[in-house]
Amino acid sequence: MNQKSLTWIKGLVLPFLAIALYLAYHWLGKSVLVDQFFTQGLSKFILRGLSGISAVVSYSIAEFLAVAIIILLIVLVIKLIVNLYNGKNILNSFFRISNTVSLLVIGFLLIWGFNYRALGVEDSIGLRPAQGTVVELEELAADLAKQAGQERSLAVGEDEIFNYGGDIHQASRLAYHEMGKIYPEFKNPVGRAKPLLSSRIFSKMGISGIFFPYTGEANYNADQQPLLLPSVILHELAHLKGIAREEEANFIAYLVSRYSDDPALRYSSTMLALINTQNRLNQMDGEAAGRVQSLYTSGMKLDLREHIQYWSAFEGPVMETAEQVNDSYLKGNGQSRGVKSYQDMVSYLLAYYKGKPN
Repeated sequence: MNQKSLTWIKGLVLPFLAIALYLAYHWLGKSVLVDQFFTQGLSKFILRGLSGISAVVSYSIAEFLAVAIIILLIVLVIKLIVNLYNGKNILNSFFRISNTVSLLVIGFLLIWGFNYRALGVEDSIGLRPAQGTVVELEELAADLAKQAGQERSLAVGEDEIFNYGGDIHQASRLAYHEMGKIYPEFKNPVGRAKPLLSSRIFSKMGISGIFFPYTGEANYNADQQPLLLPSVILHELAHLKGIAREEEANFIAYLVSRYSDDPALRYSSTMLALINTQNRLNQMDGEAAGRVQSLYTSGMKLDLREHIQYWSAFEGPVMETAEQVNDSYLKGNGQSRGVKSYQDMVSYLLAYYKGKPN
């Protein structure tokens, strides 16, 4: 076998594996087998190892690794262009790019991607999403509004802007630990969420948190307003537990807070649930949403105003582009509603409240 044949074989092995794995991923439907053998098996084992290694440092390794990957790809493309311009053989340069991309695809799917094919909350919590009438949505929203008001009164003064003053990481770990006593899939120790050094940049993109599977890190935007920050951390930690779909991670953020004795943690997650429920209710019946809004305390209104003003300041082309990228990513991983899927936590909230004893 000559050198050229060896070059082709070496250059095509990884792309072939990546394509085969990618096709299998898209062919596979949601299955409990994925939960049993991937989410609670391979993915759990790898993520626990990566999370343990990355926990050695307090800052987010993900930011540096992401930049390094981008720089590497740019350098490889430049080398390809230079070789092409100089009339040199570009085969090796091309294969370096394809192999790098293939490794990223294979790594993503084997570490994390197949979790999108798991049953998720349906398997771990035994809860299927439910549809609700306008009346049921209004009742849910009203209950959440009252709940938020009560929790806020325990967490902060009525005239003060909400700010989490405790140890959010300890509170998060304890909440997941308590929830794990009821739902075994969540019983193992949960890692520590990390603040992004480039939080302000992520604000410009409209991103409050991000999970990076290559390092097993749950990252959060530390620059955002405090209102939803604790719930964002719980959401990203849910991803670390193998909950891939965004609506499920949102619901878990709410559910796990029910197992916390920290009113500030509960308030933030209840507000996350309330905002999404009110958004859906408003789409169906604006008057009903208005009636629920009349239940908001002055403190809740103050927090919401600060929250909205913060994110409104970053609206523009950068945020729109980032949202489109996220939308495409989610749709490419089987979440047909894209960024709208975050709001679908409401279907799980309805199912949860319908199953609760009166």
